[in-house]
Amino acid sequence: MRLGRKAYSPNLIVFTSPNDLEHPRLGLAVGRRVGHAACRNRWKRLIREVFRLHLQHRLPPIDIVVAVRAAEGRVRKGRASPTEKLPMRKASGLASVKTELINAIKRVAAFQSISKE
Repeated sequence: MRLGRKAYSPNLIVFTSPNDLEHPRLGLAVGRRVGHAACRNRWKRLIREVFRLHLQHRLPPIDIVVAVRAAEGRVRKGRASPTEKLPMRKASGLASVKTELINAIKRVAAFQSISKE
C-alpha cells in the first residue's frame, strides 16, 4: 500500500500496485469504525460484486486494495455505551458503489480501456 498509487473518493480509498500474475486481485479493508458488522459486510459484498461483474476482466494485472473510510464522528477510541448510537457509513447501493469505485480506479490510471455500459 505504501509503494503503489492511491485515490480518494467520498467513501473509499483505493490503492493500486502492479502484480506478477496474469489477473487482477482485490483486497478489502473495512474497519470497525465504518459501522456495525452488518454494515461492514454489506460494503464488502458490494465491492466484491462490482469487482467480479465490472472490473475483473477489464483490468490489467494489478493488486487493488479498497479501504472504506470511517464514518463521520466515529473517530474516538473505546467502547460506546449500550444506549449511544454511533454513526455508520452506509452503502447506498450497487450502482453508487460501482460508480465511486470505477471513478477512483480511473484516477489512478489502472484502466487500460473502459467502455460505457
